[in-house]
Amino acid sequence: MEIEELFGLLDLSEDCYFVHDRATILFANRAAHECLGKPIGYLHGKRLKQLISEEDIVCAGKPFQLGKKRLYASVLKQPFKQAHKRKEAMEVVSRLSAGVAHELRNPLTTIKGFIQLYSEVGELRESQINIMNIELERIENIINDYVLLAEEPPARENESIQMAAFLQSLLKKNKVKRLTDGHPIKLNISEEATVLGSRKELFLLFYNLLENAIDASVKHSPVHITMYAEGPNVCVEITDFGSGMPAERLNYIGQPFYSTKEKGTGLGLMICYRVVETHGGLIDIESKDKRGTNVKVILPMTTKNKAGSMVREKAAMLTYG
Repeated sequence: MEIEELFGLLDLSEDCYFVHDRATILFANRAAHECLGKPIGYLHGKRLKQLISEEDIVCAGKPFQLGKKRLYASVLKQPFKQAHKRKEAMEVVSRLSAGVAHELRNPLTTIKGFIQLYSEVGELRESQINIMNIELERIENIINDYVLLAEEPPARENESIQMAAFLQSLLKKNKVKRLTDGHPIKLNISEEATVLGSRKELFLLFYNLLENAIDASVKHSPVHITMYAEGPNVCVEITDFGSGMPAERLNYIGQPFYSTKEKGTGLGLMICYRVVETHGGLIDIESKDKRGTNVKVILPMTTKNKAGSMVREKAAMLTYG
């Protein structure tokens, strides 16, 4: 096969292909340019490692000779493409969210004012007022999610967070206790680890993930939280034994406004991805239809200590609820 024929075939593929020597891209197909957001032809002649890490590509076949050059055909791994698409979607949603939040907040303030007035003059029954306040609170929570997505990643001063103590404290908070009522939460910590980050954002991350796990589970079904070290990272896995998801639905998780919940907005998991990514980490989700879901949060850690020396009590299996 002539090299032009090979390039022509690769150009028809929906996968992202590169033909390169050990350093330089000689050809990248249309899908690769689209995935990386570059105009057609832009990637030709560029240094491969400046654009993509070695972990994100896999050799698609044996090396072949072109003149005196030894060339390789490589393809982008699927997780890279999904992460890139999610990043693009997040940028679009962020731009839309600011305007949506503003347009919703103004009329909501007016409605709340009239409800307060009707409550004071006795025009409505207390039960009616309570129902409206519950629904208004739900609307406000959605608006707050939009505002969070619209904001630029915060230029914050990170603090050192001991994850074992953080997770134990999280499960003792009243908001989390109300959420997990009726569902035993089993916490298993094999190693202590410290990360740099924001307690407020990490609380939001794990609260949303716990909420998803609870929503997917039947009453009294347990949820397991497991923390352990893996190389330079700390991993926190949240496992439920609920409805799970088929593979075709799993591919859409984390995309804007996609939710498996009847009244879900899809914003919660988008916020989770954003929090993890701003902390330099990753989220990996595995699910089996009708058998449950495992969400793995991977965060870079600064230090780790064996459970036996520093967190002897925390290393045991602890049950909440």
